[in-house]
Amino acid sequence: MAKHLYRRPNSPNWWFELTIPEDVRDKFGKKRVRKTTGTDSQKKASRIANRWADDLWVEIEKARSPDWDYHNIKAGVFDLKLEGTTPEEMDEIALGSGLITRI
Repeated sequence: MAKHLYRRPNSPNWWFELTIPEDVRDKFGKKRVRKTTGTDSQKKASRIANRWADDLWVEIEKARSPDWDYHNIKAGVFDLKLEGTTPEEMDEIALGSGLITRI
């Protein structure tokens, strides 16, 4: 069974929970991640929970690195590109956020 998997008495589904390490809690803005796997099958829930735990530990390790802000900005730019934001609109967003200033 996955390490971060448990059952709630009021739910037929298995739940995932991972406590965020203290040294990076301020970067995540929360103490723990808790969500339902959406399945009552322990085998499926275990696979889902293992994937989620692996993804979260990757994010935790990135948060511990000195380039955390760059990582977040890069992810945000990628999301904006997926939404169809033009480069000019991204410049205006960056100027409005104070990340860059006009020359």
